[in-house]
Amino acid sequence: MTRSTVTRPAPTGRGASSMRRHLPDGSRSFTSPWVWRGLFFMSLIALGICATLVAGHQVAYAACWGVIAAGWMLMSMWLWRKTLRGAD
Repeated sequence: MTRSTVTRPAPTGRGASSMRRHLPDGSRSFTSPWVWRGLFFMSLIALGICATLVAGHQVAYAACWGVIAAGWMLMSMWLWRKTLRGAD
């Protein structure tokens, strides 16, 4: 079985910037500011859970929630930078 090759014309004008912002699966979720804001808010909640667990002397659970909070924070900041670059 052979695969047909579809060629697309080079984007010009306003369409060029919108095609540049699409992810490989076709979504544009990273351009929405609500995605990184949601992750940032969730990381603050996870940090609060971490602090509560430290106060309750549950160090192992606190460490797990600290890792989760750090991961969500890093992802939200990465998406924030990506959103800023997409706005240029």
